[in-house]
Amino acid sequence: KKEEKNFIHLSDTFILGSSSVNNYYRNMITFIPRIFFLHKKKIKLGIHRSLSKKFRDFILYLSREMKKEVQFVFLDDGFYKFTNSQLPEFFPKKDSVNILNKLKISQKKPEDKIYLTRQNASYRNLLNESDVVNILKSNGFKIIDLNEIEIIDQIKLFSNAKIIISSAGSSLANIVFCSPGTKVIEILPK
Repeated sequence: KKEEKNFIHLSDTFILGSSSVNNYYRNMITFIPRIFFLHKKKIKLGIHRSLSKKFRDFILYLSREMKKEVQFVFLDDGFYKFTNSQLPEFFPKKDSVNILNKLKISQKKPEDKIYLTRQNASYRNLLNESDVVNILKSNGFKIIDLNEIEIIDQIKLFSNAKIIISSAGSSLANIVFCSPGTKVIEILPK
């Protein structure tokens, strides 16, 4: 209590939150669903400073779609005192998935076959990925590096996928946007 004078004081802030290590899965499943519970037209939105530009752009996109005006308030590690602010609780995963699934953008019957490459990842990548990619390309698969695609385009991609193949990774959080019946093959080590 005596250290409270050293806390960073914020007021009238909606704490969306975000993973301090910018984990895609955690940001998508845990924090993004909160944005659908904004009630005011103008909002100061609290996010961790490390949240990627890709996620910031996605939040701005969703805000515009909801006709909300957002001003980011950047949170760092440390202690804060919030007044007249909202800190929503975490949703059960099932509820988060149901909320996010409404963002599906499917203009057609899912027919895309995609392979999510992890060629630029420092771990959980396939040693013989070039061999796998050649086989998949010859079978009509699109080879996709999600690091190069905006989140809204990832939603479109997964919404229209018939088959998805990927090594284990947080980008598979995007399967919440798939249509029922989409086949997902996750490659894991023994």
